[in-house]
Amino acid sequence: MKPLQHLTILDLSRVLACPFASMILAELGATVIKVEQPGAGDETRGFEPQLAADSAYFFACNRSKASITVTGIDSPASVKTRSRLSLSWSRFHAL
Repeated sequence: MKPLQHLTILDLSRVLACPFASMILAELGATVIKVEQPGAGDETRGFEPQLAADSAYFFACNRSKASITVTGIDSPASVKTRSRLSLSWSRFHAL
């Protein structure tokens, strides 16, 4: 049993500090769902060096996470989607 397996975290972060922190939470058992913008996704996917279709950095900081895309993260529809996601969980934490 992992210590955080009862938590679900909606990860709205980008670049380094928060993706790394949410990766640690995922490794400790939390279910982490990374939200990316449609199309290009997280801009770190393009960082060098590239492995397969994405960067080594992206793979390292986003392992153990699920990923979804939401159009226009600040749009009313997106806010509604994020709200529905959070209301469906008994515990909700956003990074």
